[in-house]
Amino acid sequence: MLFIPFFYAVFIMIGCSLVWRILDFPRVARSPFLIAIVGLLICASGFFLQTEIHHSEHVSAWVAAHVPLLSADPAALTFFNKLVEMVVYAVGGGVVSSALLLRAQLRFAQDKIWQAEIKSQTEERITRYKDRLASLPPDAEEDQREALLQILLKQRKKLEKTTHILKSMGE
Repeated sequence: MLFIPFFYAVFIMIGCSLVWRILDFPRVARSPFLIAIVGLLICASGFFLQTEIHHSEHVSAWVAAHVPLLSADPAALTFFNKLVEMVVYAVGGGVVSSALLLRAQLRFAQDKIWQAEIKSQTEERITRYKDRLASLPPDAEEDQREALLQILLKQRKKLEKTTHILKSMGE
């Protein structure tokens, strides 16, 4: 009578241990895609486990009478069915959502690095254009001076925009 519910309990414990070990691998822990795959596999195992529970609910009376190990209390099967619905699917969904959160965090960190690089490059360009403007001879053409000032103005606007983005990112 207790064989089938015991089997389901052992299956759930082994599954949790396996998932924990898989998520502990460094390559998986750093990859949102692989984490999401693990979450989807957890949900797939929940589908499998619920299918097996439904099959064991419909064991014929003759089989249950002759092989008592295959009979199970309907209340226990209902309990494990609800357990799968609540725990396994919640864990699978939680793992998938944590993968999405990790993806967002990695993307945010990458964007922050890119903005910092853009800021440093823009600061270097501004310094170069200021030096070029200062080194122009006094008799230089006004068009050349105006072009350098326009480029310098564009670079300053770009620097302001990048600085604003970095401030909004918390830097």
